[in-house]
Amino acid sequence: MAEAGCEFYCNNEKCNNYKSGFTLTSPWPLGEIDLIINDLNVVKVQEVRAYLIKCKAEGVKYARINMPNIHKIPTVGYRITMWCNQCPCVWSYDIMNPDNKDLETLIIGATKEEKIEKKCQKCGDLLRDFNEVIKDGIHCLSCKEKLTQSVWFSNREE
Repeated sequence: MAEAGCEFYCNNEKCNNYKSGFTLTSPWPLGEIDLIINDLNVVKVQEVRAYLIKCKAEGVKYARINMPNIHKIPTVGYRITMWCNQCPCVWSYDIMNPDNKDLETLIIGATKEEKIEKKCQKCGDLLRDFNEVIKDGIHCLSCKEKLTQSVWFSNREE
């Protein structure tokens, strides 16, 4: 499975959120934060590196692996993002993979074990995964028009 992301943004020139938006990703591999901080691609972007160093100081142990993973950082888990249409908000869940299961098996197990919530913790509405959000779309909070989608894929190398 290739990693993918989608940028959602308002393309209504009359809206106060014009060209504003956010990104959702498909399940994304996680690595040890120290390895990510010292990855040569991260070192090149000082703002990102400084942010990751701050996160580490706050106790964060894992971060998303930069793709393509040319430095072969071991995948220790995945970050799953879910969307609540009612609130609206993004929920992120990290599921670790010590037994090196395939991603589909890992997600099914995490859903059954309630590591990945099926309902929003704020409003109780059903959460939607990346594929459902891409299919259904999202509407602008301000003008209510459907947000423009720009889907991208990583170049996975492992």
